[in-house]
Amino acid sequence: MKKKKFAAFLTALAVGLSGAVTADAMLSEDEQKAAYIEKAVREALEAETETDIEGNVESDNETVADTEAVTESQMEETTETEEVSEAETETETETQSETEAVSEEEQTENAESQTEKIMVAIDASHQGADADMTEEEPEGPGSETMIKGFSEGISGTATGLEENELNLEVATKLKDVLEERGYEVFMTREDADTQLSEVERAELVNASDAQILISLHANGGDDSSERGACAQAPSYENPYITDTDLVKKSNALGDIVLQAYCDKTGLTDKGLYNIDSRAQINWSKIPVIVLEMGFMSNTEDDTYMAEDTNQQKMAEGIADGIDLYFGRS
Repeated sequence: MKKKKFAAFLTALAVGLSGAVTADAMLSEDEQKAAYIEKAVREALEAETETDIEGNVESDNETVADTEAVTESQMEETTETEEVSEAETETETETQSETEAVSEEEQTENAESQTEKIMVAIDASHQGADADMTEEEPEGPGSETMIKGFSEGISGTATGLEENELNLEVATKLKDVLEERGYEVFMTREDADTQLSEVERAELVNASDAQILISLHANGGDDSSERGACAQAPSYENPYITDTDLVKKSNALGDIVLQAYCDKTGLTDKGLYNIDSRAQINWSKIPVIVLEMGFMSNTEDDTYMAEDTNQQKMAEGIADGIDLYFGRS
């Protein structure tokens, strides 16, 4: 009885599923049971496979979606990175431009410093014998000590060249060299006829726009073996110059010009001396030196200084020192 009921159940199930009695209904109960089980297993497997496929598809879709989301996120990050990179590049470019602008500005300032107009006063000391050599003037501003305002100078032992002539020849060459280098030049005298005392020379320079004063001299002495060049500048104890900065700059100018002069000419460097008894130094309101270019009482120095080519070297050496003093070398 149980077998028949099972067979009837299978027949009814078959009808319910297909709406008609299939050939399976004509099979024996055992065959129908086996067929049902086989079909149920097959359908279960197919259903599971479909589920897996759908799941895989969904999973794949989710993976694709996730991948797309990640890709979009990565693209957004890339875009942001590119934007940041572009911003950084723009910032770097702006910074570089600013740096270049500063550099150009500094170069311009340096160039302007190199081409800035500087006036140098050159005094070709002494004058001809026509001046009144007895005239006196105060040693310094407010001083009661009187000294001679004029002196004829000396002449070369070997050459007979007058000092006032030598000084003017070198001063004229120095003027040309300095002007070629971009300086402006103020000359206290440009000929042999000008008659000026030391105080008058200093006051003329003070009234100009000159920034330094160099007075050219030649030395002399009883010892004919003594030779070489030296410079003179005020001391810090100078009673007429209370501006210590002026004294400092004068001494620096003397050191620098003397060394450059001797380097160029090969003449002996006899050093810098502090002199507080020269009216031209004491009356000066700008850095001032007296350059004793060599000993006219010495045959070698006298002969050297009288030659035109050597005078050109002397002028160039002084100009080199002026360049160094103003930081133009």
